[in-house]
Order: sequence, then C-alpha cells, then structure tokens
Amino acid sequence: MKVRKLAFDSTTEDGRQRASLIYQGFLVGGNVANGQRSKGADVIRREAGIMRKFRKIGSELSDGSGILLKNESETFTVALDVPQFELLVKYFESTPWATRLAIEIEDILDWLATLPIEESDG
Repeated sequence: MKVRKLAFDSTTEDGRQRASLIYQGFLVGGNVANGQRSKGADVIRREAGIMRKFRKIGSELSDGSGILLKNESETFTVALDVPQFELLVKYFESTPWATRLAIEIEDILDWLATLPIEESDG
C-alpha cells in the first residue's frame, strides 16, 4: 500500500502547532467541503480512519481547535494511504482560515506538498 507519512516533532512548538492545525483543518474543512451533501460510506470510513490515526498520537481538544500531542519528548508519525491523504488535503484547503494564520497555513500546505509517497507493509 502506498502512504504519505506526516511526522510531528512534539519537542518543538512548530511540530505541536502543525499537528494541531492540520487536525483542526481536517475537522472544520470536512464540514465546509461537504456542506449539506451526503458523503457516502467510503468518505465516512476515510474520515474515521484519519481521526483514529490522529487520536493515537494525541487528544482532541474539547473545543475542536486541534489536537494535543501525547507528550513533548518524541516525534509522532501518522501514515495515511493516498485516498486518506488526498481527503485530508482537500479538507485542509477548504477551511476558512483566519488571515492571521496565512503564513502558518502556507507553510503547512508547502510541507504537505513535499511529502513523498512511500510503500508500506500495511
């Protein structure tokens, strides 16, 4: 299976913020991207798979504003298959980000665009 691996360094503010903003964008953008349309079972399964992977590395903030990584002493990796990755990017790009976050969001979009596709055992 082909995957893209998102690595978040919890020892840095940038790594923690990147994980949180990506997860926040996924949650908010998913609602914006789909509006009132039905998603279908395949999309819901992809969304659930992404959420499970992020929840393994951290705790969802109660206000939905992102995710808090489990601890601040390691790097966490989220491996997404190609359809999951494409959905995450679509939702992230659909998020109505505050202008004050433009630099951070641009940096994340550039980072996501550079992640290589790798082979994974499963």
